[in-house]
Formats: sequence, structure tokens, C-alpha cells
Amino acid sequence: MGDILLVRHGQASFGAADYDNLSPMGRQQSAWLGAHLSEMDYAPSLVISGGMKRHDQTLAEMAKTLKVGVTSTDAAYEEIDMWRILRETAEIIPDMPDASTDRGKLSAALRMGLTTWHEGRVTGAESWADYRQRIDEGLARAVAHDGDVMIVTSGGAIAAAVASTMGLTSGAQISTFLKLYNASVTRLVKTKNGLELHSLNTVAHLERPDRKGSMTYV
Repeated sequence: MGDILLVRHGQASFGAADYDNLSPMGRQQSAWLGAHLSEMDYAPSLVISGGMKRHDQTLAEMAKTLKVGVTSTDAAYEEIDMWRILRETAEIIPDMPDASTDRGKLSAALRMGLTTWHEGRVTGAESWADYRQRIDEGLARAVAHDGDVMIVTSGGAIAAAVASTMGLTSGAQISTFLKLYNASVTRLVKTKNGLELHSLNTVAHLERPDRKGSMTYV
């Protein structure tokens, strides 16, 4: 039946004019992941990108060593407009941490923004319910494929997919989102009873003595 491998993009360009580009570290993380999966003889028959630049760049680095089959784009796996959510949240919570240029404040700001968005206090580019629905629809398309599927996407989409699979609360979904490493791997197993979580947020390709400092969240 095959598995679904959810890959979070490599480190993006936090603080730059365009966040949606891999940093040099992000490109290296992605290359290491591709080599690691190739060493494990992993060869997905279908590869899906969320279509954002950092998704496509991650896949391009991985594909330098990893054999991939058919490649497609599915907008269901685009990331939420997090910066818009943060701006809207700051308008109603004046003392919200300013995370625009400070990585150290980002986790607290994200938790606050995601919570207000889930509660419907801010709108974002789409509602929480619509966001969850598009992830579920994307997962259904991946499940329908007969074979291993690799999806290169963002942390929000991965957390939503895990929440849907595991029946997590919104709070647990947000917590999962905030703890996903760049270039991490989450595996969902397709069974006759539906999707099941096999592993979450693994970074074996980064957990090496010669790669200290390569495990990043942002």
C-alpha cells in the first residue's frame, strides 16, 4: 500500500526580505537528507511539493542524490500565511512579542498567533477549518496513490496532517508545529484501517558529531 513521508523544508531565510528561500544551512540540510534516504534505498514512486520556493528548493537539493519518480505540485500543502496571522494578532494583543527579526521570540509569538487564529479572533488568509480541510483533501489524494509518496511541505501542514491522523486537539497540533525541525521526516503508514503515525520529526541525517548546529527550527 505504501507509506507517506512528510518532509519539512530546510531552513528558510528568516529576517531576509524574502523568507521563502532556503538559507545555505537549509540547502545543506536538504542535501544531507536526500543522501540519507538514498542510502536507505528509499525511492518514492510519487513526490509532491507544496509549490512554495522553499519546498521546491528542498526537493531540488534532495534530488541530487535521491532517486524520485513522478513529481507533482499540490497547493494543499502550501504553508499558512503565518506572517499575516502574526500581524493581525499583534493588532489585538499589543504586548505580543515582536518576532519579525528575533528568532528567540518566534516560538511564543507563533503559539499566540496560532491560538488566536484557531479561536477565530483573527482571520488570516483562510479559516482554521478551511486549512484543516485542504490538508485532509491533500492527504486523501496521497492515500489514493498506490505506492510510496513523499511530500515536501512546511511545518504547519505536517502538524495538521498528524493531527488529522491522530485525532489531536488544536493545542496539541500547535505544539507539534512548534517542535518540528527543518528537513525533518514524519512517516504515515497507509493501512486498511486508514492512516497511522509511524514516526515523527526524525532527523537521523543531522544527529552526527560532525553536523553540530545543523538541527534548526526556523
